[in-house]
This record gives sequence, C-alpha cells and structure tokens, in this order.
Amino acid sequence: MADIILGNLKFYWAGDWAPSTSYDADDVVKYGPNVYVCVTAHTSQSTFAPDSAKWELMVAGLEYAGIWSGATLYKYGELVSYGGAVYIALRENTNANPYTETFDWQILNEGLQFEGDWGSGTSYQKGDIVNYGGYLYVAKQNTTNNAPTNTTYWNIYSKGYEFLGNYNPGTGISRAIL
Repeated sequence: MADIILGNLKFYWAGDWAPSTSYDADDVVKYGPNVYVCVTAHTSQSTFAPDSAKWELMVAGLEYAGIWSGATLYKYGELVSYGGAVYIALRENTNANPYTETFDWQILNEGLQFEGDWGSGTSYQKGDIVNYGGYLYVAKQNTTNNAPTNTTYWNIYSKGYEFLGNYNPGTGISRAIL
C-alpha cells in the first residue's frame, strides 16, 4: 500500500484487519470503527481480541452495527439498538446481551420502541411499547409471557380506549376503557 513518514515515525497502511495475516510493527489497520497501529510483529489469529495487546488504538471511532443479534461478532466502539435503547460495545463480544452484560456494553441513549399489539410468546426488551386492551404499556425490564397488566414488568404509557364493536341494544352492553 503506502508509507506515511512523519519525522521518525513510519507507518504502513495495511487496510482492514484480517485473520491469518502477517503484520509488522508500525502497520496500521482498520478494525470495526477504529484504527490501530501494530506494536509487535505477529501473524493474526482468527479474531482480533487475542492479539489486542499487539496493537495500540490510534483513532477511536463509532459505527452503527444495526439491531443487536446474538450471532454477530461486535467490535469495540460499535453501536447497536436493543429495545429502543442504543448501546456501545466496550470490547469485542458475541452473544453478550446489551441489557444484561455490562462488561461488554454501555448504554449510550435510552429510548422507546413501538412493537404493536402485545403477544404472549414475544420477547420484549426494556423500553418496548405495546398496545394491550386499549392502553399503551412500556416494558420496565426484559420480559416474555408477562401480560402488560403485570406491574412488575410494565408501566402504563398512555391510557386509551378499546373498540369493542357497535352497541348492541339486545345485550345492553357498551363499554369503553378509560
């Protein structure tokens, strides 16, 4: 690629970090949103983390990686959304839930995410909003199979009305949830 010479400093841009690649001291690579300089010559392993002591962070960055997935390898500085909140990766990780794994993730911005009608088999995350019985509820914590009326897991976000159909004079029933 190209040498960059700054006085006694001599860097070589080696492009994106890759596994099973020979790196020399002063090689510069991009890994995730960050740029690193090699401080110890080595051949890289299958992931960056085991070799991280052989690199120094040169430029820290941020990069949105999408909605969190347990199957994705996240790199230091990558951002994910989870249940309406945005989290930043504190280190390389896979299958570390942002809501529970505080050594791997830090919340950057809390938020809300509308999920539609509540479903008993759906997994909800803190900050998810659901429609149930004419009300909107917001999850206080991660939950599955806990109805929004369960105050351990849900708060009322907005009271509303539930349409139950047209008035039937034969039954005399007309109801609105307030």
